[in-house]
Amino acid sequence: MSEAIPASEIPENIGRNDPCPCGSEKKYKRCCQRTHQIQKESEKQSRQPHQLIGSKTIPYKVYKVLTQVFESNALALYYDLSHEAGPFRQRYPEKGAFIEAVDQGNDAMVAGPDYELQHFRVDGPDVYVVLTQGQNDPRVEEVQVDVITLRPNELDAEGNAREADYRGFRIWDVQRHTVNKDEFTSATHPDLSKLGVTWKAAN
Repeated sequence: MSEAIPASEIPENIGRNDPCPCGSEKKYKRCCQRTHQIQKESEKQSRQPHQLIGSKTIPYKVYKVLTQVFESNALALYYDLSHEAGPFRQRYPEKGAFIEAVDQGNDAMVAGPDYELQHFRVDGPDVYVVLTQGQNDPRVEEVQVDVITLRPNELDAEGNAREADYRGFRIWDVQRHTVNKDEFTSATHPDLSKLGVTWKAAN
């Protein structure tokens, strides 16, 4: 069985119908093309997280950064904005795994134009950002609720200080929930306890 070769070794003039350079004897488009596209996407980077988010960046500004990242479809940058010790990185240890999940429709970036910002909730060092989609759409009967957990990059999973090159909020995790419209009102906002989000115990 042939293995995909690094995208950097693929000739720039290769066509979709050319034989795949991996030696499988299949056409490139039916073999390694998509894998190489994902590799190239994961390597594409124009800005660094610390250039966008610093120690004094408030949660609302972080949210605005996420909307800009969504609009730019900057999947690689979105991944790099996640906290390396958080559940998001546990699900996707490699950048390419996240990009592939998005490509296959199994995941998505947050803060798209169809979402409405409902509120922030501060819980110790963490901040929850609650976004909803569908509450004003008469064609749907459910509301999708995205709960983004932001945690300072300089804190670890237990909330203790850790060594980090740059300070500032990072995406700790993203949880998506579906709520029946009868159970959701924008006036009261979704009850996060019903979504499994509880307050941290006081020290």
